[in-house]
Amino acid sequence: MYRGKKIEEAKASLQTAIRHDPENSTARYYLGRILREGGDPRGALAMLEIASRDPACRARALLEAAAAIWR
Repeated sequence: MYRGKKIEEAKASLQTAIRHDPENSTARYYLGRILREGGDPRGALAMLEIASRDPACRARALLEAAAAIWR
């Protein structure tokens, strides 16, 4: 949904995924991207910080966090 530019649907789905599995780093990464692009840098940083704890998402999450800060 995110890649198909269905942002609101993607956001709702990702929030549901995080509710069911709080350790889902990929969902937190994409939700952080959506929040950053939507103009919520604080929310984005919170999601991306948690996502960066997973070695598989660390580099991407840190790059997105830097983009959120410098926006």
